[in-house]
Amino acid sequence: SFCRSNTRLTTMAAEPGTTVVESATSSRTWADLINERFVPLRITPTASADLAGSVRTRTLAHLQASSVSSIPQTFTRSRSLLHCGRELLAVGLVDRGRGYLEQDGRHCEVSAGAFAFYDTSRPFTWAMDGDWRLPVFTWPRALPGMDQADLARVTAVRVPGRPRPIPRRHRGDPRHPRGLPAGG
Repeated sequence: SFCRSNTRLTTMAAEPGTTVVESATSSRTWADLINERFVPLRITPTASADLAGSVRTRTLAHLQASSVSSIPQTFTRSRSLLHCGRELLAVGLVDRGRGYLEQDGRHCEVSAGAFAFYDTSRPFTWAMDGDWRLPVFTWPRALPGMDQADLARVTAVRVPGRPRPIPRRHRGDPRHPRGLPAGG
């Protein structure tokens, strides 16, 4: 069952703010790792290769910041899995490879530093392609105070991620820190 508690994984005890690195070398341990660190998902490899990968995680208060990398595969949160696990809001930022996110009747392609927002309390699918790395930021769904209709409008919408150059007039201006675009 995808909802079972899994005790096979050994998690390093970490002080708040400490990064924990975990790896899996088989499809079973990879699924266990992903399901425990995030929410229960059905994971299907794109090719016949055995799934393996790594997850780097840091938790700060209610925010979990993780970096997930592996081979091409599809993660599905189906209706039958919605009663399992936590309800989280998440931002997935694809910084290597390409991802395809589908939720709430929308789908988007995410790559090259772009990101998309999704809600684990509703069905979604992430399909990852190429040699991919997906930083994922999650927090409890109850925290932001957005209603269901607002959440449904922002899921599976690609947000471009390539920074714009800082205009010369703002260089050295403390209101526009280095590397952040002016006006947004």
